[in-house]
Amino acid sequence: MTGHEFMLELLHRNPLQCLEVLRMSRESFVRLCAHFRVNYALKDSKHVSVEEKMAICDFNMMFTFVVAGWEGIAHDSRILSEALANPHAPFPLPLSDKYYLCDAAYANIRGFMAPYRNVRYWLGDFRRKRALTNKEKFNHAHAKLWNVIERAFGVLKARFPILKRMTPFSLVTQRNITLACFALHNFIRREGLRDEYFARYDEPNVSVRNNNAVVDNDEDVIPTHGTVADREYMIQLRDEIAEQLMQNME
Repeated sequence: MTGHEFMLELLHRNPLQCLEVLRMSRESFVRLCAHFRVNYALKDSKHVSVEEKMAICDFNMMFTFVVAGWEGIAHDSRILSEALANPHAPFPLPLSDKYYLCDAAYANIRGFMAPYRNVRYWLGDFRRKRALTNKEKFNHAHAKLWNVIERAFGVLKARFPILKRMTPFSLVTQRNITLACFALHNFIRREGLRDEYFARYDEPNVSVRNNNAVVDNDEDVIPTHGTVADREYMIQLRDEIAEQLMQNME
């Protein structure tokens, strides 16, 4: 079977086969090809018709910043420190009165709000027993909001299994594959197309536990960046939010 015949069969016969091979619906793939034709002068060939990274995402499960290309295992906070210092890819720092929600692998510094450590955090933990203290109340609220990035990664990994066990290409190729997967994820979401992978994770209460995140280690083992004043500011802000949440329960 020629490449052209393969694509015709893939796109016009069994829609499940299209989803399995391309990791997206036929409609999404056709829309993607149209986007490339218009914006990047993509053309059909004479054979085939064309039809531990760090990321930030918004509450629509769209990734807004991605760092990929680290070799081996690196601490999340170290990757963040390097990203903040990289002049070739300016980090999108939040406004002075805003902050990113991050997991317990990051230090609680200005612009980055981490949960309390050595305190219950996962959504499933609170289904069995409600939050009792101000720290637990804060962690529960934090987990419900931060859950969006777990769901976004859930969609990404379900659609692209290669991200779970990358083929041993060169580091540059692995990085490019990873970035391409993020770009395709965003394209499908932005186009608002019907998609079974997003449908699985669209509910806010879907619990996706990240086995790599650690919540019960001591604070001082986390590589930190920023000033002492920055850390003290965020610690105080977190305590104030926790107290307000607790008062709202009464």
